[in-house]
Amino acid sequence: MLGAITLDNNFNRKDITLSVPCKRSDDYIFSHHAGILIHSFFITQLPGIISFARQWLVTILLGAINIEQSKLLNFHSLANMFCKLKRSLNLQRHLLGEHALIDKNLDNLFRYNSTIVNARGCSDFYYDPHTKPYRGFQKILKGWCGNLGRPEKIINMDFIHTCFGDPVWISYDDNFYDLRERFLKNLNGFRQALNYPDNVKITVVVDRGIYKLELFEEIIDSGDNLITWEKGYKRGNWDDKTKDGEFVMIRHRNNSKDKLFFKFEYIKRDWSKNNKMSQIIVKATNPKGNTIEVSIITNDKQRNEQEIIRLMFKRWLQENDFKYLSKHFGIDEITSYESISYTSLKGFIEDKQVKSGELKSLKKDKSRLEKELKKVLLSEHQSKRKNKKRDEKIQDLTLKLSKLKKMIENISEKESKLDALIREGNRKLKTNKKALMDVIKIIARNIFYRSIEPFKNLYNNYRDDHVIYRNLTQADGCIHYGENIVKVILFPTAQYSPKIRSVVNKYLHLLNYSSPIMPDGSNRKIVFSLANQENIIAIQKGKKQQNY
Repeated sequence: MLGAITLDNNFNRKDITLSVPCKRSDDYIFSHHAGILIHSFFITQLPGIISFARQWLVTILLGAINIEQSKLLNFHSLANMFCKLKRSLNLQRHLLGEHALIDKNLDNLFRYNSTIVNARGCSDFYYDPHTKPYRGFQKILKGWCGNLGRPEKIINMDFIHTCFGDPVWISYDDNFYDLRERFLKNLNGFRQALNYPDNVKITVVVDRGIYKLELFEEIIDSGDNLITWEKGYKRGNWDDKTKDGEFVMIRHRNNSKDKLFFKFEYIKRDWSKNNKMSQIIVKATNPKGNTIEVSIITNDKQRNEQEIIRLMFKRWLQENDFKYLSKHFGIDEITSYESISYTSLKGFIEDKQVKSGELKSLKKDKSRLEKELKKVLLSEHQSKRKNKKRDEKIQDLTLKLSKLKKMIENISEKESKLDALIREGNRKLKTNKKALMDVIKIIARNIFYRSIEPFKNLYNNYRDDHVIYRNLTQADGCIHYGENIVKVILFPTAQYSPKIRSVVNKYLHLLNYSSPIMPDGSNRKIVFSLANQENIIAIQKGKKQQNY
């Protein structure tokens, strides 16, 4: 005992599963991670059929972005607030593998996530591919890695966000198919996973990596809409006389009153390369007066030009979110290094014909021999004397070239990519465990963003609102477990200024007004307060607080 505070550390380290939520206590119990209860509304909304995800959702919100990092959390404190927690790392890894094999688990999580951000109420989405370098020893396919600026062994992660910047879907693949081949397949997977209505058109905003005339025709035939940059556009087509309109877009910087103004002028016309699509030439001027000229193409010819330009120029929402997901939620972690051979994949993936690898290798050898022969022939031409060794080398190179040419003539231009990968011993990373953990991570991200909105409006400081709020939700505290009410006093590590303390108190008052309930199934109401001299003295004297 410390005053009337119980140090609740009767923890048996051999325990694997903890399921002892605190029903009632006469004193305040010191509890690590008490701030996690701020997210209780969303945690209790998690459907029972995917309740296995709750522990990982809680630990991710507390900053443990993988199973290994959860060993730094206090599971006994968490068990008082929740129930049925798995402390053993090996058991957690085993359960992740089990649940990752059940396809409906992933779909159920995606659908729950879509309800948090109202994805089915959206029709505009951002599609953005990202690459994660793989640094293991296995022979994984290489692809272009933008972060490294060179080809590398990679995992492709294709993200779909709402037009408000909320992640709703992820797909994983190696470089067997490129982005243009994956695009329509992934859109169908997105609709199926979210149970998105087939009769509702969606508009997808994507970068110029999608650029392919044949693909544009397929998208038009599918009934959905595409907005993207025109690849290879060169400025110089602007004509003030044909300008169709202009507008200003506002972007907030440090707070709601700190505004940046961006001016956009545009010309709309049919695209010369496909008259089923529109081209919008945009002249954009930033607050410093710097101007760029770009071209946007779309098959949505009926849509307002300003909406299209706004969607295209707000793609930074998705790009910034990936950095946030990576830093705070560990979205770029590989999770599992298990792999499968392409021999095992034969019959399960659609093969395609590619340029023959053997043919490319022979042509490379032919080019090398021709270059070498040219040097020797030039040396013979410039020399006034005969040289037996040089003559023999010319004959040898000529004979080798002749054999190579015959071999090249007998080799097919195309070959099965799958057969080539099998022959070379390539493997593909298994991503089912990563997929399951990542969808829990984007749920955690979306819960954090929904939970912070009232605080963000009160604080009105976009520079560090997330930092202050995250510290509050990960704070330790003292908890009094009553029959009908659970009182939580939070002790953030941050030393608040009077202004921030006032904002936090107002936020907690709003939170209490929403009547959050304990996520342990007891339906007890939670009442939050921020530690101050008055309630600390009351705790030490063993008094029950009346007003929070």
